[in-house]
Amino acid sequence: MSSFNPEHNPYIERIKDHAHVEDNLDAILFSVKNKRCIVDLGCGNGHFLQEYLEQNPDLVGLGVERRYKRVFKTAEKIKRIETPLSRVIQFDVPEFLKRSPNSYWDEVWLQFPDPWPKLRHEKNRMVNFSTFHLIYSILKPGGRFCFRSDCRAYWEFLQMANIRSELFPILRSQAGDLFHESPTTLFQRKFMQISTPIYSLEFRK
Repeated sequence: MSSFNPEHNPYIERIKDHAHVEDNLDAILFSVKNKRCIVDLGCGNGHFLQEYLEQNPDLVGLGVERRYKRVFKTAEKIKRIETPLSRVIQFDVPEFLKRSPNSYWDEVWLQFPDPWPKLRHEKNRMVNFSTFHLIYSILKPGGRFCFRSDCRAYWEFLQMANIRSELFPILRSQAGDLFHESPTTLFQRKFMQISTPIYSLEFRK
């Protein structure tokens, strides 16, 4: 059963009045204005975001996730930590990027997006020129874009995109995990158990 079916998904009601779920992007933008903020695109069940905020208590966190069940699980994790302004929003990532103001966020993380390896599914890939340019535009000067994936093609594409566009002046790249001291996502933990290679990038604006 699809998690997006409003007639059958119980998590729609469970997130409706949750204190750490916000359904209005403008309200979030207003509440975090002039705060140091991290955005976790496609935050999944919130494992990374919770632990990252615990390690960085000066940051406000925003998880962006489309699936209602994952939104609820992320909200429950945020509830456990002392970060009153942090939220998760049920939103499509490309739409969130388009509606975010320029030069607004301090950190944007994109981790383990679906590789969609078949050519006929290319339109579904989140890693593309549009996403790359939008992430650059919404970052504050000095902000950083952090990327982790098990997909080498995405890793190579983003480096090529930066060479072509000359957007980010500073780039770190590693066939491995640049962020090994940071929390891991649930997907990463599964990949680590079967020794799947990880590729990572850090762009600074």
